[in-house]
Amino acid sequence: MGGSDLGGQVGTFGTVGTPSASNIPGARQGNATWVDKHGDLWLFGGNGYDSTGAQGHLNDLWKYSNGQWTWINGSNLAYQKSTYGTEGVAAPNNVPGGRYAETTWTDSSGNFWLFGGFGASNAPNQLLNDLWKYNGGEWTWMGGSSFLGQAGIYGVQGTPAPGNIPGGRYSSVGWQDESGNFWLFGGYGLDSTQTQGFLNDLWEYSNGQWTWIGGSNIRNQTSVYGTLGVTAPGNVPSGRLALNGWVDPDGNVWLFGGYDSTLTTTQCGCSNDVWKLLP
Repeated sequence: MGGSDLGGQVGTFGTVGTPSASNIPGARQGNATWVDKHGDLWLFGGNGYDSTGAQGHLNDLWKYSNGQWTWINGSNLAYQKSTYGTEGVAAPNNVPGGRYAETTWTDSSGNFWLFGGFGASNAPNQLLNDLWKYNGGEWTWMGGSSFLGQAGIYGVQGTPAPGNIPGGRYSSVGWQDESGNFWLFGGYGLDSTQTQGFLNDLWEYSNGQWTWIGGSNIRNQTSVYGTLGVTAPGNVPSGRLALNGWVDPDGNVWLFGGYDSTLTTTQCGCSNDVWKLLP
């Protein structure tokens, strides 16, 4: 359908906002994607090649529709810093900085959301916990910090608060529930003590506020398995990153595998455990 069969290909950007058969994002990994209500694919950032062939963290936004790519906004050069503007206010010049392994979702109104990742805000690359929304051709900084390396602010478990925010992290898993709320689990990042490690905290984002739902506010926790197939309040997966997650027709959330903090003495630290979270 397009692209090259060779690795390390540079991006061909063309003109902002203009689709072309010759346009193509550069080769990359760890990018964000969304699908809009028309079925078109949107792609943002990742770690890959810019228009010059330089490799780094990218912040280019692309749309794929009718067999052609369109460069929408962001830079055609790697390692760009964020332009935050005013929190909660959309503006044409706002844009997240270059990053990879961020967590994304699409809300019930069709807005694209992006949280964290590893990349740049206003300084060289580190763990991010900034929250962004893309709608109507503009980015809005919705919360989190414009500075790198922020610890999680957990508050009281089960209680939403304006000051709550997950710590900077990458390779977490996220999903949307039947009510349109966003959920986030784990990843590699910063706990409540601003110490890096594998996380197993569970968060909900609803009505503009974060709630710490479960898991620990301290990194590198082991799994509490309980009895196979039996639900229990104390059961919880270990801290991990790069796991898979999906929601079934009944609203149950399923998690599989990942790089497990308790298995790092094995060859790859990879797990194959399956978990179910009831709605």
